[in-house]
Amino acid sequence: MKLSNATIGAIVGCIVAVAALTPAHAAVSADDGIDVSGMHVEHGVDLTGPVFIADEHGGLTSANIDESRHTAVANPRGARASGCNWYRMTIPVGGAWYTSVDGCSLIGINDSAAHIYGWEVDPNSHGNPCMQGRGYNKVGSTWTAQYVAIGCGSYGAKSVRIGNVITTAKVKGQSIGATGTSLVFY
Repeated sequence: MKLSNATIGAIVGCIVAVAALTPAHAAVSADDGIDVSGMHVEHGVDLTGPVFIADEHGGLTSANIDESRHTAVANPRGARASGCNWYRMTIPVGGAWYTSVDGCSLIGINDSAAHIYGWEVDPNSHGNPCMQGRGYNKVGSTWTAQYVAIGCGSYGAKSVRIGNVITTAKVKGQSIGATGTSLVFY
């Protein structure tokens, strides 16, 4: 799906509040603009909340959408983000894979852009989940969503390629053992 003028118009004025300092590997300056008019957009992505530009190393920069130029522009205050907010997820016992709610909105700066997914089991939970993060694979000129194993255990993190896609962070989890699991992810 390509961004239409109506879609871009609907996300005008998207301002992101950022509370963290610049990570050393952030690669987008405040003057850079990323043309978003021809990018693949995951169905249902919400660009009215926090939006981050993802680089090749999984670094995130807070961004605004500039409708007049059809671009995503690094936050004009020069602020950077150390990552997405934490989102809660519960995985029942039973061995099935459960999909999370949407996390933060991501705009991949190029075909090699990545997002570092992380999770941590609630200290009051006794579960031991296996986790997958949503990434994208490009075949020809088409981007296809795929879930990639990011690990098992009480915590972890792994970089997953999202490519030149506008999407949201999303994970799947499977509870291993005799109990369900409560956790947070980013």
